[in-house]
This record gives sequence, structure tokens and C-alpha cells, in this order.
Amino acid sequence: MKKSDIAMQGLKNGFNCAQAVSTAFSEDFGINKEQTAKMACVLGAGMARSGEVCGAVSGAFMVIGMKYGSSKPEDINLKEKSYEIGADFKKKFEEIHGTVICSKLIDADISTPEGMQAARAKGVFENICKGLVKDSVEILENMLEDK
Repeated sequence: MKKSDIAMQGLKNGFNCAQAVSTAFSEDFGINKEQTAKMACVLGAGMARSGEVCGAVSGAFMVIGMKYGSSKPEDINLKEKSYEIGADFKKKFEEIHGTVICSKLIDADISTPEGMQAARAKGVFENICKGLVKDSVEILENMLEDK
């Protein structure tokens, strides 16, 4: 099964964008899907429903950290590499979508209950967010193969 299919299944089952992207890859790096989902949970809807950085982007950054991140303070080279790869991911995502800001991507203010209700009524999460998750996963797959 393709990573994008795994992520889409995660969305269908109730994961937010960050959870869907990060759990599609986590087991490749020996990281338990349940723990990954818990860590990514608060990153959904632009970080705790704030509409800030898109959850699909945050989930992708988690995956980049899983593969390239440092685990010790002295691993400066790994930290720098993960920042470089993260910046490259962000650039590629922005080339497609123009921004990484959730509220701009979905054209909705989901930071209020009323805004969230309006976004749900417009089908934002089913229509727009699926594409953002799919694009994030595909960008990641290409980047992880290239590096």
C-alpha cells in the first residue's frame, strides 16, 4: 500500500492531517504508530485548531525529524541537516500551495467554534485537507528517496 493511501485511510478513520501524515511513515523508522498519533494530535487544524502551520506540514516535519533529526545535544550536524531538509520540504509545499498556513490554505478561520462549524459545513476537511495530506506525503516520499 502506498504511503498516500495509508494517510488517506488515517484521515478516513478520524486522524487529523498531522496524525495521518506522520503515522503513514512512523513504523518505517521503528516508531510505534500509536505514540506517533498521540504526539501529532495537537498539531491538527494548524496547531491546536489555531489555523497556523498546516497539520500536514507539521506531520511531515515530524517524519523528517524521525529520519534525520538529532537525539543528542551534541549532534549539531544532524540538527542542521534536518533544518535544511525541513526548509526544502516547506519550499516544495509552498511552490504547490503558496503557503503553509492552515487558515489560508482552507480559506477558513477555524480558531473559533463558529469558524470550525462553517469549515465543516463547507466540507473543507474532506475536500481541501485530503489534497494537502496527499501532497505532503508525496513530497516526503520523493525527498526521502532522493536523500
